[in-house]
Amino acid sequence: WEAEDMVMDLSVELKDTQVVLLSFHRVCNSILRGQRYDDNRSTGPEDYAHDNIAYFAPSNMRTQVMSRVAEKFIEVALDMNHVTPDIWITGANVFARDVDSICGSCKDIPAVARILELTKLMTMNFKSLEGLFSALGVLVGSDTFLDIHAFACDARLLEEASGMLKAKNVNCSLEDAISILNRRRG
Repeated sequence: WEAEDMVMDLSVELKDTQVVLLSFHRVCNSILRGQRYDDNRSTGPEDYAHDNIAYFAPSNMRTQVMSRVAEKFIEVALDMNHVTPDIWITGANVFARDVDSICGSCKDIPAVARILELTKLMTMNFKSLEGLFSALGVLVGSDTFLDIHAFACDARLLEEASGMLKAKNVNCSLEDAISILNRRRG
């Protein structure tokens, strides 16, 4: 991450977070860059072991920090604290932009990959989203609300529903998808 990575239209509430993470990534990057072998330096086994430890620390710290940040975004996306009863497309687009700005450079971290997939579903065009909701609803006989328990009780339904998600290129768990589908509006 560099200064040019800062997104100027990021939500005001996340600007401080972006500044802190930018500094954090700079420190990690400077440590990692410092681990390249110097031609004038011995590269014996003790140097190799030292470099592995020095590489592990900033890499692991970055993974842990970005996982935690992504998990907080996941809590919001899945409404784990019951403060986001509805997802409107305008808000979903802002949320997706913010998530991508903060976490997008760390796609190889599982929690980051998960939130990026959730934002992709949140911002799916309404017609496709409505079609997916309807198809899943037909499986359980509901056109107003999808209940994960209705799918979990029947392995065949669960498999069919998961197949429908894959067919729509939705790469998140059925439970996560249902959380989004039940709350997404216009």
